[in-house]
Amino acid sequence: MKNKFTFLTILLILILHNHSFSQIVCTDVSPDLVVSPSYSLDIDLNNDLTKDFRIISFGAPINYVYVVPNQIGITNFVLCNNAGGAIALTLNTIIGPASTTWQQMNYLDVALLNSFSSPPSGPWFNAIDKYLGLRFVAGANTYYGWARFTMINNTVNYIFKDYAYNSIPNQPILAGQGCAPSASPSFYLDANGCSGYTTNVTANTGTLSSSGYTWSSNPTGALFSAPNASVTDISFPATGNFSINLSISSPTSINTQKTIYIASTPTIMASISPTAFCFLNFSPTTTFTISANGASTYTFIDVGSPPFSNTVWVGTQYIGTFYTTTPFYVVGELNGCTSYDTVSILGLPSPDFSITAPASLCSGASATLVASDPSLTYTWIPNSSTLVVTGSSLVITPTVFPAYYTLYGDDGTCINTNGVSINEKKLNMSINSSFVTICAGESHTIVAAGATTYSWSPPYGLNTTVGYSVIASPSLTTNYTVTGTTGPCVTPLELTQDVTACTGLNEISQGEKVFQLHPNPAMNRLYINTNSELSYQAEVYDLDGKMILKMQSHAENNADNFIDVHSLPVGVYVVKIIRDDKIHYITKMIKE
Repeated sequence: MKNKFTFLTILLILILHNHSFSQIVCTDVSPDLVVSPSYSLDIDLNNDLTKDFRIISFGAPINYVYVVPNQIGITNFVLCNNAGGAIALTLNTIIGPASTTWQQMNYLDVALLNSFSSPPSGPWFNAIDKYLGLRFVAGANTYYGWARFTMINNTVNYIFKDYAYNSIPNQPILAGQGCAPSASPSFYLDANGCSGYTTNVTANTGTLSSSGYTWSSNPTGALFSAPNASVTDISFPATGNFSINLSISSPTSINTQKTIYIASTPTIMASISPTAFCFLNFSPTTTFTISANGASTYTFIDVGSPPFSNTVWVGTQYIGTFYTTTPFYVVGELNGCTSYDTVSILGLPSPDFSITAPASLCSGASATLVASDPSLTYTWIPNSSTLVVTGSSLVITPTVFPAYYTLYGDDGTCINTNGVSINEKKLNMSINSSFVTICAGESHTIVAAGATTYSWSPPYGLNTTVGYSVIASPSLTTNYTVTGTTGPCVTPLELTQDVTACTGLNEISQGEKVFQLHPNPAMNRLYINTNSELSYQAEVYDLDGKMILKMQSHAENNADNFIDVHSLPVGVYVVKIIRDDKIHYITKMIKE
């Protein structure tokens, strides 16, 4: 009976003991999940097939690890600091309703690591066995839990180890609570590396403290920065297979081992041809050749813009078109190991020069065009012709306008072009007297201006053919040309001297005679009689063709129209009767 009671008592105690811990549900990630960049990790804390949290990581050049919102678990929360970063909790930290600050996953990212440089930065930088505080909703209840991570070697790589939650709603949980402690040492080590490779490793003994760390290599050749510490750098200057051993002496003597293969790092030698180009003569189709050796395959990385391009080629030569002088990276790969070399194309500026030239020239005149930089080699092409002239200056005598001259300047490497356009220059010729119709046998003085010397043609009816002033006495209407000359500039100007066949004081009229002027000679008034009721305008000119009087008729009383000539000096004048902008009557008038 006693034995039976004792057995039942022990069984009851065991049941109660297991029940007291059954509220914490722990899930061990076995084996530990090593996460690399560009990976999306979903965590289902209560394993009900509903994903509660999503963590995304990206590598260089962005370098971040985030708990992302608005994808899954938007009613769930992450324990954060005041800067919006996830807190890296230590063992036994309370996670519950009183924890601060909880950020809901329906708005902003929650950063573990966040940096645009290498290595990254953030609250989880180089965190070892730290805990992410989590709060999630299932049905109508809220639960608290944690997830444990270790960040690897100053990167955004990390190890996901285990997670747990308190199955009683609204009850807190301690960071690390619910998962059995372990003192077995472990560490993360890449399976492969290249000569010269260095990595930082951390001894992990779970939740129990340990001491007496010893790091060793078989064969020897791996170098340890701190062979008796929990954290050390390991360098591999030589190639081959290496077994890295970690042992601890407390709380118990245990060791573990990982193997890494170190391959030879290639030495890449790259070159580019041509090594330079002229900016002005460059085009997207300009071809360059990259040559490389030291590896089996190569990746050409153009970091310029446009465009970003990663081109992989096998062999020792790549021919392509490039758009930038930014260094190009040639990455070579051999047996899984990579190295790189850089090549650059030098962009050369084009020579800069100007042309001294007149804005205009008279036809047949000469001028000298001069290039500004005498150190360059020049080639002139006048008016797009096939004629090529070299030298820093060019004497021109254009006869066709506008005259355009193209100039190419060569500094021995690059060529630039410039040009000049020259317009035709003409004299500002004018006739400084008005033209009047004269009677045959009369003369008229014509005065030209705007040039230095003048010649007149034809000579018919002229008193001279040279000079700025001539007296024209043609018997018939004659077209004259006065040609002005100033230096090399010659400009012709045409004019017409009208002549009518009138004699004495006889008048001329267009069509039927309808106008009479009297008295003629006149002293005070010159009356104008007409049998027309149409209005007209009477104009009085002196013999130089200058209008000195003007009268507008009144159609309702044409018989009373007159011109007041009393103020005119004694002499001979010409009277014109104009109607509808046409001369209908011309006669001479003598003023007494």
